[in-house]
Amino acid sequence: MVRARIFASRPAPTGRAAHLILNSHADTVGITDPPLWSFPPHIGDIANGAVRGLGSLDAKANLYAFLGAALALRHAGIMLAKPVMIQSVADEELAGAGDIDDRGGARL
Repeated sequence: MVRARIFASRPAPTGRAAHLILNSHADTVGITDPPLWSFPPHIGDIANGAVRGLGSLDAKANLYAFLGAALALRHAGIMLAKPVMIQSVADEELAGAGDIDDRGGARL
């Protein structure tokens, strides 16, 4: 099963140029050995001052940083010379199926 991917793109002012691709993921892999966890992996709580749970320290912050930077550039009226593409992919840790260049189908 291939899960959803999200691509957001802002074109460059001068036609088609090489993209600046900011790539991360928002998914987690399945639980294969639940008995090995010292707490329920889907609990999503705070213990001893730390967030714990499957994917809690994963790559979500990257996506927020990418989106924040793109919004800051837009609000400042700054247009980059090259198009910017933000990608949120899935299954990159298993088959890499999410890491596909949306412009031509080539694996990144």
